[in-house]
Amino acid sequence: MRNWSDESRRSMAAEFAGPVYVDQALSCRRCDREFVFSAQRQKEIFEVRKAYIWQRPVLCPQCWPLRLQWVTELKSLRARWSSQRAVMKRDVEALWRWRRVLDELTACGLRRDKAQIAMLDKLLIRAAADSDDSGLTKSSA
Repeated sequence: MRNWSDESRRSMAAEFAGPVYVDQALSCRRCDREFVFSAQRQKEIFEVRKAYIWQRPVLCPQCWPLRLQWVTELKSLRARWSSQRAVMKRDVEALWRWRRVLDELTACGLRRDKAQIAMLDKLLIRAAADSDDSGLTKSSA
């Protein structure tokens, strides 16, 4: 415990924690697969990285890289939105991808971004209405 962060040493965990880390069976928040939070990994996270002692992984080793990939893709989509908003409003495929990435990240434990989801839903509805209007125009011509 002497290697724990100051915050962890002041926590209630310090009162109840034993001197030895033990393997813990956890369940993935995204896929419900069981995985082991090993004693060795706990020691690394709590003593080397100085993470707060109550922190536990919520994703299995298979889902964690997917989460990182989705976070990277979300950043890319937001950057593209900042620089090419007018073009992206008409890119239905990108809007759907952005919407799916937000849903996947919510399943991974990130907070649901209601405002961004509402914006994307409105843009997708508008894009669908525009494509219907263009279809009517083409058929009437």
